[in-house]
Amino acid sequence: MTSRGVSSTLRRGLEFVRYALNTVWFGEPDRLPILRGINVQRDFSDKLNGAGRLLRTRGLHSFPRST
Repeated sequence: MTSRGVSSTLRRGLEFVRYALNTVWFGEPDRLPILRGINVQRDFSDKLNGAGRLLRTRGLHSFPRST
């Protein structure tokens, strides 16, 4: 845990999920993913593109959306 109470691993994971969902659902991220002052968009994009087709299509679209 960091002094602020949230581990860097959790923070990075949540930022990646936000990036992935915005990219798949809306076609582009809503903002640049910056962690500890470093733009990590290239890293996130590489990881998302390396994910399997099933994860990109069904995995991210299968969450129920509130109406």
